[in-house]
Amino acid sequence: MGDEISLIVLANKQDIEDSKTPEEIGGLLNINGIQVLPASSINEENIREALLELLNKLEL
Repeated sequence: MGDEISLIVLANKQDIEDSKTPEEIGGLLNINGIQVLPASSINEENIREALLELLNKLEL
């Protein structure tokens, strides 16, 4: 492992009608090259996938 920092941003609350899209959140945070995943804890949407992706980035 090098000095890289692995980041994934979860756009939680996607089950709420007026929630910001992952693209909008990425733009508001002014982040480029960082993955923004839609998520909903209530619906269990992308929670497992985000953790697996982070583990893959860490190369464990």
